[in-house]
Amino acid sequence: LSVREWTISCGADRGACTRHCKTMCYKTRKEKVNRSSTRSRKINTDDAFAQWEYTAKLPADENGLTNPYHGVSYDDYKERVLPEMISHEHPVHMPDWFVPETYYYLWDGDSLIGEFRIRHYLTEALRHGAGHIGYSIRKDQRGKGYGTAGLKMTIETAKGIVREDEIF
Repeated sequence: LSVREWTISCGADRGACTRHCKTMCYKTRKEKVNRSSTRSRKINTDDAFAQWEYTAKLPADENGLTNPYHGVSYDDYKERVLPEMISHEHPVHMPDWFVPETYYYLWDGDSLIGEFRIRHYLTEALRHGAGHIGYSIRKDQRGKGYGTAGLKMTIETAKGIVREDEIF
């Protein structure tokens, strides 16, 4: 946040910001993400175990991001869920309402930090709701700039996938 945006959102003096309203102020929000070790990788079979751990722990619905695979076993993930999630990029035999989406995972070194989903186009409902990108960050990694870093990477990737002129 810029100083002006921070002042409007919080109103407290800089040092009191996180104590006052839990909003990250400029002083406490200094770059916490090592950009050189942060990268995005498309869903794949090589990272199956880490992707499963993340997916199984992700709540069924958190802040509007749905996860029908919450609590899935590793065997079920490998045999059924992972191939299904990969197939969402180029769906076959899906209902007419289904919108293709591609899953990407944010990594910092060897740690999976978050999941980003790119919807290839929008229905009217998605245009006025969820938009092209849905994402989540591990709870213990929130507030460190990973969402911002991952979103920047995902927007760049989405420019090559999304059919519309604008990314919502």
